Amino acid sequence: MNIIKIRVVSIAKTVMEKLSKMRLSTVLEDYKYSKPGRVIASIVLLVLNMALLTACGDNDKTSDTNRSNTFNVLLSHKAGGGSFEQLNDGTYRLTLHDVAESTGYSATQPEQASGDTSTKAVIDKFQGEPDYPLTGAVVITDPAVPNSQNAMIVNLTNPVYDMTLDKLSFDIQPETSYQGYILAPYVAGADASLPATFGSVNVVVDSLIPKSCSDGVIQCYTQYNVCSLAPSIGRAKVHRCWAWSYMSCQPCSNDPCGQAFPDQCGNGNCYSSCEKDIPVD
Repeated sequence: MNIIKIRVVSIAKTVMEKLSKMRLSTVLEDYKYSKPGRVIASIVLLVLNMALLTACGDNDKTSDTNRSNTFNVLLSHKAGGGSFEQLNDGTYRLTLHDVAESTGYSATQPEQASGDTSTKAVIDKFQGEPDYPLTGAVVITDPAVPNSQNAMIVNLTNPVYDMTLDKLSFDIQPETSYQGYILAPYVAGADASLPATFGSVNVVVDSLIPKSCSDGVIQCYTQYNVCSLAPSIGRAKVHRCWAWSYMSCQPCSNDPCGQAFPDQCGNGNCYSSCEKDIPVD
């Protein structure tokens, strides 16, 4: 959908640029031969063309701005084994077994950061971005063979995580045009195919997170996790910061409700929102 939109905008811009040039030459010609009525009509059309052209340009700038407000992070999903299953539409379903409950992360921009976060939080983030393609490397290793590695670069969609079964799955498609730096170590030696079943595996994902977080609004309660059971004591606007443990933007303060409602809440006696203190935008 995004590719089609960009293509349509590009065509529209080209057409309107040509129309603007043609209209300008018409205005000059009508002025030269003293045709005031046609001059006015041509000027009106010229202004409309330029307005539409500006609007298309703004769309392109918005896309570039959104992209520039994020940076890349490496996410590492380790599992004891896995398998590929071909689906009816020709794609494959990658299923990982004995998946670790924690996912490793590593980022170099805008500052150095590394550690572990919740696999559930990572998958919740992926599921909240269904229109954005994830690219990853499926890296198979053999513990009995030192430095052994088979890898394939793939696009990942439709993530499903079953915590009770320690199972994680994605739909995948081979990716042959990856240009990023996160997966660069795996691209040069990437394989064209992988075995249908395999043992120890690491799915390394190139993901995006925001460089900065916008302000948010939270609801404050005197009890934890009681959204629909008790009335809120009020809403408060908060500054938010990126929280690796939630893989989302959270209140920068450890006690946002206490700061907003000191008389009712005191110090740490109130809770924000419902689950995991997630702010309501």
